[in-house]
Amino acid sequence: MRLAGAILILVTACQSQPNPQTLDVALAPKVEADPGAAEPSAFGQPVGQASKVSIPWQQFFKPPPLATERSELLKKIKPSKRTSEPKTLLEAARAQAALGQLAAAEVSYRQLLRLRPEDQDGLLELAQLYLRMKQLDRCFELLKEAHEAITAAEASPRIFVFRYRYTLALAHIARGERTEGQRILGDLIAIDREFVPGYAALAASYLAMERYGVADFIVRRGLDQGGEDPALCNLMGVLAEKKGNLAEARRWLDKALEKNPSYAPALVNRAKLALDREEHEAAESDLIKALQVAPAMVEVYALLGIVQKRTGRYDGARQSFAKAMEIDPENGLARYNLALLMTDQYREPSVALRLFHEVLQSRDENWRIKDLARAQIETMSGFAVDSKVQ
Repeated sequence: MRLAGAILILVTACQSQPNPQTLDVALAPKVEADPGAAEPSAFGQPVGQASKVSIPWQQFFKPPPLATERSELLKKIKPSKRTSEPKTLLEAARAQAALGQLAAAEVSYRQLLRLRPEDQDGLLELAQLYLRMKQLDRCFELLKEAHEAITAAEASPRIFVFRYRYTLALAHIARGERTEGQRILGDLIAIDREFVPGYAALAASYLAMERYGVADFIVRRGLDQGGEDPALCNLMGVLAEKKGNLAEARRWLDKALEKNPSYAPALVNRAKLALDREEHEAAESDLIKALQVAPAMVEVYALLGIVQKRTGRYDGARQSFAKAMEIDPENGLARYNLALLMTDQYREPSVALRLFHEVLQSRDENWRIKDLARAQIETMSGFAVDSKVQ
């Protein structure tokens, strides 16, 4: 029954109009209808209707670079140190972002926008970069500028508006405004039924809400429409793990990595499975691979710290947790495990207590970690009272 309700929600989302109080803009579908198709689908289009859209989104939504592609990207970075040519700067910034060199990419995009403030690609891609860096205020500032440019222009390229709306949707979801983000993603999927990043982002948002049935429906729909993309296979692995089917989870994660050995989220999730089985060497191997392709991915450092802690490398674990918190100060998993480390190995209960309190005060939505932190605080506070009594 909940799944049927979810499908209805998705239909409504695809047919909805932007809220005038948001930064969203309209982008109507441009499709050629099949006269013989009449049966409506769950996403608001006839089942037999061809999705013929003049939006080449694939050129802007590329998978993480393979090892053989990384050397080519590095070549695009070097010239940026010797030139102020906007096109070269944009190529360099894109290469740096693809390689996970986020701070360097920020510098390149900023340099580009100083030279050419009207560069819409640079503006939008810098907003995407701030989204990856979890700097949401900066992200929305740039999205507002992009929105003003779109509304001021007589006509903006459909591909740019499509990319803008996708970025806006992810930014809304990151800020906790899931309904608005999900509505936009539903619209984009209705425009192009093969838009795999849209399915993946929409499913991930429901997964974060623990609405696993809805997420499963969306991922399977994406697999039907867009093929076995690594992002969708990875999500199937996560969903299988949530259901307790670890063998199926491993099969889907392996399939994701067969499609793209550099897909860091699948490497991280496979490492989680290995950690649960206490296969620390296998977990660390996957995390090191993920670190090489996604050096700014906070989950890698948090899990690597757990592996190091379990295997007695406490100084390394402390550094890994600190790095995770540097990348994302709101990350509860890293902060909680650092607190445990300070309690059990470094015997600094006051530091640990502060860290546990910071977990509760963080914007991290992992309520399980917050419950664990709260229990630790109660235990430590009780111990402190008992000590005074004695």
